[in-house]
Amino acid sequence: MCMQRWGSALFVGLLLGLFSGCGGDDAPVREYADVAGKVTYNGEAVKRGKVMFQPPSGEVVVADIQPDGTYSMKGVIGPNDVTIISRDEVPTAGPDEPISRIEPKSDIPLKYGTPESGLTFEVKPGTNTADFDLQ
Repeated sequence: MCMQRWGSALFVGLLLGLFSGCGGDDAPVREYADVAGKVTYNGEAVKRGKVMFQPPSGEVVVADIQPDGTYSMKGVIGPNDVTIISRDEVPTAGPDEPISRIEPKSDIPLKYGTPESGLTFEVKPGTNTADFDLQ
């Protein structure tokens, strides 16, 4: 009986030790700030899609593009790589084409939806405006 209690205490102690290390002093503190802007392509508002901000570490922050081309989010303060996608939700097929072979039509060049988009933005404390005029 004594060995069971000691074993249980050891198990609980190990679990506490594992979880107490998570998010300790070494964990980076992510600070956020408001980011809003407009996405245009050849001077016209991009009417749908997503804007994604990727900080050097951590998860991507995503915002929906509204029909007027605007978006807003809470971005991670610091440098961010930016990707933008805008495409048909459901591809349409012709009478002789199976839908599974149809790629969704993109409203903007596909390069903007890749990590090599070349788009970046430095989010600063406070309110930020990040407009993207794609060519």
